[in-house]
Amino acid sequence: MPRGDRLIGIALGIVLGIAIVAVFVFVFSEGAVDAPSLDSDEAQEQPAQP
Repeated sequence: MPRGDRLIGIALGIVLGIAIVAVFVFVFSEGAVDAPSLDSDEAQEQPAQP
């Protein structure tokens, strides 16, 4: 197998893995207490309840 093909395969695997993790974090974790948000208006901290 040529070296270029191997590097392309590794790069595609890394990009695909990062994309899958990003989709999981920003789409499927909406119910979590500390869910991440790309909307800066909703990302304000709220004081803890006593």
